[in-house]
Amino acid sequence: MKREAIQTIIQAGLAVLCLALATGCGRVSDERREARNRHLRRAEAAKEAQDIERAIALCEQALERRPGLALAHRELGLLLDNYRQDYVPAV
Repeated sequence: MKREAIQTIIQAGLAVLCLALATGCGRVSDERREARNRHLRRAEAAKEAQDIERAIALCEQALERRPGLALAHRELGLLLDNYRQDYVPAV
């Protein structure tokens, strides 16, 4: 009886270990995947170069191509709010 209990505990431990390892190997997060978008990368470079109008235009291009990009919506909103003080479109 003791041997069966030990085997059950070992098997349960291995199952937990496999689950822990499997959850650690997840997919790339949505934000990281969106950040690879070329328009968003160019918009970030333009923002760093203080070319805000170009950054806004590139965010808008990214949204024209893929309207579901949350990162592009956020960046565009922040650019419009912080640099243009154009609050209604920023929201």
